[in-house]
Amino acid sequence: AFLFVNAAELLRHTGYDGWDTAAVTRCEESFLRVWYPAVSGYMLYANGNWDLTAVQTVLAIGVFCEEPTLFEDALRYAAAGAGNGSVRHRVVTAAGQGQESGRDQGHEQLAVGLLGDAAQVAWNQGVDLWGFDGDRILANVEYAARYNLGDDVRFSPDLDRTGKYLKTSVSEKARGTLPPIYERAYAHYAGVRGLATPHTKRAVFRGPGGARAVEGGNDDLPGWGTLTHAGAKSTPAVPTAPAGLTATGGRHAVTLAWLPSAWATGYTVRRATGPDGPYEPIASGVATPAYTDRTVRAGRTYYYTAGAANSRGTSGSSGWVAATAGLPGPWSTRDVGTPRLPGSAAFDGERFVLEAGGTADSCRLVHLPLRGDGTVTARIVWPLSSQYATIGVTVRGSLDAAAPYASMLVQGLPLHTWSGVWTVRRSAGAPVSATGSTPVPPSQRQAITTAAAFPLSDLGTLPASATPLEAPCVEGAGDGYRLRAPYWVRVTRRGGRCTGAISPDGERWTEVGSTEVRLGRTAYAGLTLSSCLGVDEAYAETGTGAFDNVTVASPAGPLWTVPRPVRTATGLRARAVADAIELAWTDPDLAARYTVLRAVRARGPYETVATGVGPVGFGTRIRYADATGTPGVTYHYAVAKTNRGGRGPLSPPASARMPTPAVPQLTSADTVFTNRGVPFRHLLSATHEPVRFTASGLPDGLRVDEHTGLVSGRPSASGTFTLTTGAGNASGTATGTLTVDIGTPPPAPWSYGDLGDPVLDERAFGTYGVVAVRTPGSTAYDAGTFTVRGAGTDLTVNGQGMTGQFAHRYVSGDCEFTARLVSRIGATAVDRVGLLMAKSLSPFDQAAGAIVTGGTTAQLMLRPVVAGPSAFTGDGRVTLPCLLRLKRTGTAFAAAASTDDGATWVPLAEGTVPGFGDAPYHVGLVVCSRDPLAP
Repeated sequence: AFLFVNAAELLRHTGYDGWDTAAVTRCEESFLRVWYPAVSGYMLYANGNWDLTAVQTVLAIGVFCEEPTLFEDALRYAAAGAGNGSVRHRVVTAAGQGQESGRDQGHEQLAVGLLGDAAQVAWNQGVDLWGFDGDRILANVEYAARYNLGDDVRFSPDLDRTGKYLKTSVSEKARGTLPPIYERAYAHYAGVRGLATPHTKRAVFRGPGGARAVEGGNDDLPGWGTLTHAGAKSTPAVPTAPAGLTATGGRHAVTLAWLPSAWATGYTVRRATGPDGPYEPIASGVATPAYTDRTVRAGRTYYYTAGAANSRGTSGSSGWVAATAGLPGPWSTRDVGTPRLPGSAAFDGERFVLEAGGTADSCRLVHLPLRGDGTVTARIVWPLSSQYATIGVTVRGSLDAAAPYASMLVQGLPLHTWSGVWTVRRSAGAPVSATGSTPVPPSQRQAITTAAAFPLSDLGTLPASATPLEAPCVEGAGDGYRLRAPYWVRVTRRGGRCTGAISPDGERWTEVGSTEVRLGRTAYAGLTLSSCLGVDEAYAETGTGAFDNVTVASPAGPLWTVPRPVRTATGLRARAVADAIELAWTDPDLAARYTVLRAVRARGPYETVATGVGPVGFGTRIRYADATGTPGVTYHYAVAKTNRGGRGPLSPPASARMPTPAVPQLTSADTVFTNRGVPFRHLLSATHEPVRFTASGLPDGLRVDEHTGLVSGRPSASGTFTLTTGAGNASGTATGTLTVDIGTPPPAPWSYGDLGDPVLDERAFGTYGVVAVRTPGSTAYDAGTFTVRGAGTDLTVNGQGMTGQFAHRYVSGDCEFTARLVSRIGATAVDRVGLLMAKSLSPFDQAAGAIVTGGTTAQLMLRPVVAGPSAFTGDGRVTLPCLLRLKRTGTAFAAAASTDDGATWVPLAEGTVPGFGDAPYHVGLVVCSRDPLAP
């Protein structure tokens, strides 16, 4: 993406005459609507080069599209981000050791180059990321050059911020192959800055006899550094305003830091008690890009800006940041237990940000006293760095490590996905229970560590069960599930009983557990985080977690509520598009939620049009399309950030004339399947921004939301129902039919569901995960016959996972499973159907199957490693109907087929799945159409 944006920048500014204004605008829209949501939350779940691809891309999009909030957000992340791609987490020692130098030299030098890309974009805009933290990037370039030129380097064992990558020695893999990354760093540090760069210079002049090695191209990097950077010089200029400003509150001080402004020789820091000022200088002539304000009062929130100067002039002020000195009363914070690394907590006026080491037995706690009954609620937001973190809300009997407590946690379980885990100690010193809705097999522990295709860190004790979060809040991937959107958690205490629940939106709650806990009259309610990376080693790591919308309430009323927002949205724009007025604005809070208001006069009165409007996933750019007005009328819009504390200030208004839309056309499926008594959801969708939906003839138990088109509920009777559906806007209504086929669910102990992450509303996704299921499947049962309908991409997706509909039941030990494949309806030439034995319901787990492809070829399928490919062996030719048999004996699996009703069996293949384990597993019927849109 970074290369595409740079290509667009070159076309726009080098006199190319084949690109008119309308084409440039379409390109900008593509970057903002398609590319940016894919990278806007950065990549907290991966190695640092993933983070850096996001940083450089967001920087470049911010420049090309003239979106300063995006540019500033990427710089703030580079300076102080929680993941592996921020400078201090990417360059893990002052000597320059890179986070991936223990992985291999190809990835390590790729990351060196990516960080250089970002630094050069920033420099071109007057921001000196190159010089940040005492030229830390230079140390990294020197370290990589030195090692890859054959010299020894000092290496410190390092556990990364995700917890997934532990490196104990520098890697020799791909050592000595130098990509085109050194010329630009040499040009900046030696040519522009005049600094000593002995090893980088050696890398540049490594040709015969010390000749310059001319850099060429590269698939991952811009390359051609000799052409574009050799001999570069720069003339000092008036500095730009500081970027990447951060403020962190301590009990008696607020610490500020920012990225240097190019050529700045001094800085001025200003402070206010409100975001709109007035800002008064509290320090001037500050020589370095950091300052500690010790003239603060505990519990008060302050607002800061910074400016830069040199002999040529003075910059404007940076954007403001906020921090509270300590925590607002009556909150306190401490570590519970004895973590190897101490934690911390800060508040910025809206969010609590915790930093914690810890393991399953220790955590960072932010707490206040709760006398009697009450409820603590919070939303877990970006960033959350450790992929094994336990984060949530809690009510504790005391602050002792062995105290009774009830916690509603969200926990990273790579196979089981991020999940709600109800974690309870019923009485002081008692054992801890951790439960949810779906069993977590203990045998997964080895599979997700030493036996995995992508070896993961040891999770410690796994919960007995957990309640999985669903897409789009999570995204499946071979190296672990990713948290993609905010999630709400809540604990309620009534008498001696505590109840925990989770929610994707703070409105629809799912109870995870309810337990009697001996807390005593006065308890402590609050927020808790453990990175689970605080192992007893020198390389122990902390993790970052954040909460907003925090409230604590008793039956008598609120005990503490987050203050209402004070930030005003920036850059609100309104424009008429084909069928609606589209609004766009930015907010540096990647999890912000807004209220949209509209008026027919610029001065109001303004009425609410929509609430809870936010970015796709995590991001600084927010869009909303309003098609509810009268065509031809000019409307005035304002937006206001909103949280549980109330509504913030209105933005400056923006206006546009409502267009006349085209009549909608229904685009959703015309036939869907479900079962009696089973929860059902189907989204009616249509073109041209429909504003109302109808569905007549609904069977009992189902209803339609006239605003969203969501048909949901539990049908109470079986049968085939034909609905008349409609989608309308100001220009008219389109009608269609929807056939709802309601069957009977399989009898106990059978269950069914899709392997993978079902997609309900595609608009909620920035990207599809590798195991996204865009059309949900179903399984019905009638007189001994299972009818299984499944879409999905494949039973081996991207060499990592599998998707499809799976009707299954638990078994233990050795098993022989036989079923007749009677027919295929609506099938393709490549669909895969058959029998499956799966270690768990994770689409990435180990499995074996007897699979028929295209109705003619029967094979044994084996998934011997977690997050690895499915291998298909054998070449049995079958015609339907046929019998399939799958047999497990220990770790050995064998598949066979019969086309003569079992009189003779044709062996297909045999194989093993090492470490399949002794825990109960799932056996059943699987169907994958290999067409994501057609079951």
